[in-house]
Amino acid sequence: MGSKEIIATNKVTERMLSPHLRRRSKTVKKTTIISAKVDLSNYDAYTAGEAITAGNAVHIAADGLAYKADNSNNKPANGFAVNDVIQNDTVYILTSRRITVSSASFTVGNKVFLSSGTINVTTTIPTLANNNILQRLDTAVSTDTAQIKIEEVRIAQL
Repeated sequence: MGSKEIIATNKVTERMLSPHLRRRSKTVKKTTIISAKVDLSNYDAYTAGEAITAGNAVHIAADGLAYKADNSNNKPANGFAVNDVIQNDTVYILTSRRITVSSASFTVGNKVFLSSGTINVTTTIPTLANNNILQRLDTAVSTDTAQIKIEEVRIAQL
C-alpha cells in the first residue's frame, strides 16, 4: 500500500487534471477550424448585370440587376461589391461599415466620390460634364479603406 497516495476530498493534484486538459485542448482546436466560415447573410444579394470587382461601387438598376456605378452614365451607387463576379453571378452588396478597395490610393480623411473607370471611386472631386452625377460615398480611413456613408445624388446642370 505504500505506492498509493491518500488525498483529502478537497484537494486535486496536477496528475489528476492532466487527462482532462488534454481532451479539452483537442476540442478547442476543432472548434476553431469549424468557425472559420464566412457568413454572407448580412449582405444584400443581387444578380450581376455585368462583371463587377470587389470594392467597386454598385448601382441597382430598374431591371433589378447590379451594375458598376458610374457618375457619367446616370448610375448612382447603392453600395459596394463584396465579391468578384461575372455577369449573372450573385454579387453581395455592402451598404454600411467599412470597405477595402485593394487597388485604391485614397488620401486619409478625404471624402470619397463616385467616378467612372476601372476603380470607380476617388478622393478627387470628379470633373463634371452636363448631367453627370456628383455623389459622396464615404470617407477614407486609410489608403485603401473607406467608412461607407452613401449620400444623395446631385446632377450637374451646366
